[in-house]
Amino acid sequence: MSQPITEQGRWMFIVNPIAGNGFAKKYESTVEEMIRKYGVDADVV
Repeated sequence: MSQPITEQGRWMFIVNPIAGNGFAKKYESTVEEMIRKYGVDADVV
């Protein structure tokens, strides 16, 4: 069985800066802010 990329219970958000003609990159800081605000155990890559 393959190993998960992250530890169990941890989230990873992948932001492709080119996706949607730059739309995704525009919201990267908002996603990071919400992760901190709600105490989510996550990384944004």
